[in-house]
Amino acid sequence: MFYGWRLSIIIQGVAGIVSAIVIWFSLKDGETSKRVPRDSIVKALRQKGFWVLALAQFIRLGSYYTFIAWLPLMLKEEYGLDILLVGAAMSLFNIADILSNPAGGVLNDSMGEKTVLMASFIMLAVNVYAFTVLPSGVPILLTVFLLCWLINFVRSPSFTIIPRLFGSETTGSLSGIHNTFASLGALAFPLMLGVMRDATNSYNVGWLALSTLMIVDTTLTAIIKVPKS
Repeated sequence: MFYGWRLSIIIQGVAGIVSAIVIWFSLKDGETSKRVPRDSIVKALRQKGFWVLALAQFIRLGSYYTFIAWLPLMLKEEYGLDILLVGAAMSLFNIADILSNPAGGVLNDSMGEKTVLMASFIMLAVNVYAFTVLPSGVPILLTVFLLCWLINFVRSPSFTIIPRLFGSETTGSLSGIHNTFASLGALAFPLMLGVMRDATNSYNVGWLALSTLMIVDTTLTAIIKVPKS
């Protein structure tokens, strides 16, 4: 074909343009103030809850990219899975991603953000630790599925809790700052696991460190006081 590999990029570009046009004509912004009150942002930055949630975002996206970067190699090296099973495991990982995002939002509305965050992170800590003790086979495939399920389960409460704690007028600014912490985690965590693997010739120390961080953040989240709706 004349376009070769460029065809896929052209299709994506056309889809993006069409989507932008549809969004432009079908969505309208709500009423917004001309500028975000600086005092509100500074007040939020002075609260412990802001930094606890920043740490949660750091761990959430950092863990997600660590799993994407290292799971295929680890499943092959440590558990001896062949290429087909590694691909199946990563497919389970992505299926969980699709299902857990809306499920987390629904449970968030009924149980509250703090409960979902704490429960998800403590279960995720146990799940990550499982990599150091579980045998190969079905148990490890289920662990991979649960990893992505739990890490995406906290996406909704991680952001919807912001206006409840700090007010709706600064939601965009504070979400942006928290996303910056998430991106820093995505940079640091995969690198951290690689360094630990090379230093110890094992993934276990990295998994234990990640599991410990999740327990620490769960403990810190417990001190956040969320106003009742």
